[in-house]
Amino acid sequence: MQQQTERPKRPPRRPGPLPRLFDELKAEVKKADSTEESPPARRQLHEGRAAAWADEYAQTGARDARILSLAFAAVAGPTAEARYTLLRLAAAALAEAGRLDGTL
Repeated sequence: MQQQTERPKRPPRRPGPLPRLFDELKAEVKKADSTEESPPARRQLHEGRAAAWADEYAQTGARDARILSLAFAAVAGPTAEARYTLLRLAAAALAEAGRLDGTL
């Protein structure tokens, strides 16, 4: 019979940057309050602001223009479109947070 030698165990994998960002995001989601939909007149104003910030982002590529265009678009559109735009806004915000941390 051969005697087996034990291999040294690998150290546990360190979580990547996204799981850490998601953990922080989950904590913030738990603190978030529910909200009511904006009135139509205000949504129309937000639509104009979203377009203006989108134009600014197209011209300059500035971080604030991208985030503001998505934020205004999320609250301007109908509920079906708002979900998609909110996901895009969350992705942009997470990407920026990761860049600020130096993890993405």
